[in-house]
Amino acid sequence: MFDLTTVRRRPWSSQARLEGMQATGGLYATLPFPTAVVRWGAKRSLRRRLGELCPDPNQNSIQRCRIESQLIADRPNLPQGVPNTAPLSRGQLPLAFWQRVLGARLHAGAALWPRRAKDIHQAEGEWCKVVAGRSELESAQRVLEVGAHPGSLARWARAEIPGLEVTLLALEPSGRRLLENAVAKLGPTRASVATRTLGDFSSSRGFDRIIAVEALTQVSNPLPIIETMLSWLTPAGRLFLQIAVHWRDSYHFGPDDEHAWMLPEAADGALFPGARYLGELEKRLPVIAKWELSGEHYERTARAWRTRLENQSRELLAILAASDQAHPRRTLRAWRNALLAQEVMYGYRKGQEWCLTQLLLGREPSC
Repeated sequence: MFDLTTVRRRPWSSQARLEGMQATGGLYATLPFPTAVVRWGAKRSLRRRLGELCPDPNQNSIQRCRIESQLIADRPNLPQGVPNTAPLSRGQLPLAFWQRVLGARLHAGAALWPRRAKDIHQAEGEWCKVVAGRSELESAQRVLEVGAHPGSLARWARAEIPGLEVTLLALEPSGRRLLENAVAKLGPTRASVATRTLGDFSSSRGFDRIIAVEALTQVSNPLPIIETMLSWLTPAGRLFLQIAVHWRDSYHFGPDDEHAWMLPEAADGALFPGARYLGELEKRLPVIAKWELSGEHYERTARAWRTRLENQSRELLAILAASDQAHPRRTLRAWRNALLAQEVMYGYRKGQEWCLTQLLLGREPSC
């Protein structure tokens, strides 16, 4: 039995912890549970989620594909996104916090971990190399990086592909201050910062490349978002997407979702896509190439972030206390527990349950 007396005067039973999590919409995000208990809670939440995704084991593959197709058809005219009602946001925290937690290039998505990658800094570099190659980045191109905290590729490219003209599109206003503090350090890479929703952003000139890494966690219907980004491309332009997916089924986050504490940046109503949903999208989009990656890349990334956070907890708490955070300890604990839960989630079934998909799209019809 784990000693939880630092949390309550009496230890809670497993059922009481589960009921409390359901009642509060994420008890694990706010209380200092031991690592083993957070892992247990994450696995319990994941098993319940999987049970919700497959309520009828008699449904065959054709029926499930029809459901995913209808999921797109039922939401044809939604706004370009949903309001940012996520309980946590990277942009709400000071840049100094993320400089200590993330790698050297401040990449806020899953890095790539080949055998030669020994730490998060090297894994970030491997991700940049792969994405630059797959998206065919070249000097003098006009590039748009989209995300809640973009800019990692621009930081890498300042030495590897000088001369890029980069625009960083932060999807939330609080993310702008992070980008503005970092733009001055981009060296020979020309960079500008825009803070808009995807529906409000516009440019008088087309982009040669658009890199959108896990930029759809705030939207309920990705299809019009992707179509909008495609319209920003030059005729020979390319759109590179990296999306976290479930290997089969899609689901939306509700306002009191029991599982939301594991992905605190997901807004209410946002869609977590499944591979079948992406398959239906691909029928409507000009896909040039597709790559599928194990969730273990995200598992190792989340573990590296969590380890850096835990090893520097005193310094990070001081940074949060000196900022405008109302509850610095609670914020630090919420991020630590969320990263631990993501480590469990993306490592589930050896990275085959929740995984990553990369898509390269162009304006011309797919072959």
